[in-house]
Amino acid sequence: MNFNQINQLYPNAYLSVEKPLSNAVYSWPFKNKWLSIPKSDLNSNEVALLSLLLPENQNDLSSNPWIQFLKHAGKQPTFIGKIRFLYFQIDTRHTDISLWLEVLKNMFNTKILAAFAIEPNQYCIVEKFDSTSYSSKELVGVLQTIDADIGSNTKLFIGRSWSSDDNLISYYTEEKKIFQSCVDQVISTVFTLQEIALPYFAKSKLQKSNIILFYRKHIYQDKQLPNIIKTLYQNQGNISLTAKKMYLHRNTLLYHLDKVNQNLGLDLKQMDNLLLAYMALL
Repeated sequence: MNFNQINQLYPNAYLSVEKPLSNAVYSWPFKNKWLSIPKSDLNSNEVALLSLLLPENQNDLSSNPWIQFLKHAGKQPTFIGKIRFLYFQIDTRHTDISLWLEVLKNMFNTKILAAFAIEPNQYCIVEKFDSTSYSSKELVGVLQTIDADIGSNTKLFIGRSWSSDDNLISYYTEEKKIFQSCVDQVISTVFTLQEIALPYFAKSKLQKSNIILFYRKHIYQDKQLPNIIKTLYQNQGNISLTAKKMYLHRNTLLYHLDKVNQNLGLDLKQMDNLLLAYMALL
C-alpha cells in the first residue's frame, strides 16, 4: 500500500520526517518516515485495532518532559550533574523495536531519562551521565551482546556529556545532524565526535578545493593506495603496524610510499604530509 491509497481512505493523514508529539494522532513508521492519522478520523473499531498493533505508549511521547523540551515545546528538565545524548540507528526490517529498546535500557547501569524516535530507524536516549557511565569500548560490547541476543543490527554515536548550564537544545540539534550525516559512512558500530570531527567539519571546504581534487584523483589511480593512506593515518604513521594490519611486507609498503613521494611530492612518513593525503580521501 502506498501513501496515496491511505490518503484516499484518510484525507487528513500526513507524512513527516520526525514523529509528531501530539496525542491527537496515531503515528507509526512508514517507508522511512512517520505516517500519522488524526484520532478523530478513526472509528472505535479502528482505534481498538491500532491500540493492539502499535507498541505500548508509542503515541504517548509528549508526556516525557525531555522530549517536549528538545522539540521546543517545554521547559528544560531540572537535573544535577551531567547528561549525555546517545544516538542509535537500527535495521528496523528484522527487529522488534519494542524488545530492542527494552533490552537496551536494561543494559545500562545509569538512569535513562528519556528514549524517543528521531526517524523510524533512529533513536535517541538521554542518559544521566556519571562515573559509572559506559566508555565507548564498553558500549561496543553492550551492542554486540544485544545484537547477538535479538538479531538486531545497531550503530551508535556517543554525544559528549553536558551540564544544565549548557545550551542543550543547540548541542543536541548539532549532534543529531552530525550523527545523521555520518552514520552510513562510518565502518565502526560505535563512534564519537573525536573520531569523525575531521571528515565532518572539513568536508565542505575540501570539496571546493582544486588542489585536494588533484591529490584525490591521483591517489585513486592506485587501487591499493587509498586503503594504505587510511590505515597508516589510523595507526598514526606507524609503518610496521600498518604493514601488519594490511598483511603487507614492510618493504612493499615502503615501495608504495616512495612511489607517492616521487609522483605527488607527498612524504607519507611525515605526519603533516600524511594528513593532507588523508584529507584528500574525505
